[in-house]
Amino acid sequence: MSTKKKNATAKVEVKADVTPVVEVKVEAPVVPATNPGIEEPVTTVENNYNVVVIPFRDNAEHAQAEIAYALKSFLQNLDDVKLVVVGDLPTTTEVKFEHIPHVAEIESFELDLVHQLLAVIASDLVPEIFILSAQNMSVINPITAADIFVFKANGMLGDVKTFAPDAEALANTIKVLQDAFLPTFDYETNTPVILHKDHLAKVIDSYNAAEKPYLIISLYMNLMCKKFVPIILDNVVTDPISAGISHSSPDVAIMKRVINNRKFLYHKPAGFAGALPHLKKLFDAEEQAEVEAGTEA
Repeated sequence: MSTKKKNATAKVEVKADVTPVVEVKVEAPVVPATNPGIEEPVTTVENNYNVVVIPFRDNAEHAQAEIAYALKSFLQNLDDVKLVVVGDLPTTTEVKFEHIPHVAEIESFELDLVHQLLAVIASDLVPEIFILSAQNMSVINPITAADIFVFKANGMLGDVKTFAPDAEALANTIKVLQDAFLPTFDYETNTPVILHKDHLAKVIDSYNAAEKPYLIISLYMNLMCKKFVPIILDNVVTDPISAGISHSSPDVAIMKRVINNRKFLYHKPAGFAGALPHLKKLFDAEEQAEVEAGTEA
């Protein structure tokens, strides 16, 4: 009997000897320090994602018209939508929306966007999961949340065809992603995206994005959705989802195809004059009546 007890004791001592090895393995970092260790968000569309947040800066002559059409477009083309504007106050629209005040105190667009998003995260007006859009983007045909949930990118960050308003933000974003051996897709597509408050807050905090500029949507999407390959949006002629206007005189034939077949239309600052006639026909009651009368005639 005494021999059996000794053997049992020996087994316990062996386990104790290997415990430090187990502890070392648990404590050792599994991923690069640049990865905040955030769990990927749920990638289903079972919930009714219907709260749209649009950051707004009233810093141009046409800014109020931009936000008015952006709000109208969602109201007209997304069922049961709830609209929230963060930033300056829209004053020329009759569309009902909630407002989260935020005064732009930073010249950098990318940093100000992050501060607007922090205000959204802190607000009870916006649920945990929400849709983020832009003041210069309009929905031009009926959509569902599934159209927004589809991952969309311009290509890879740094490609010649992609556009970044902030070279420092672009460089910072590429470096973080490459150092973490993550994809570097360019998600700055001017199309709506679905964001998760908790994950967004962790990304902002992990990379000090409130003080150091990043292309925050590209950073977030490449971190959170790294295993997914996005649809690549190419250009105005062949892109199946969105179209952009960069000057005041877009091709009439191309615009007709765009209006009939695309879901999203955005414009750069110089392209608002070119987008305006089409936005009026789509969303202004008087213009719509004239178009319908002309069609019937």
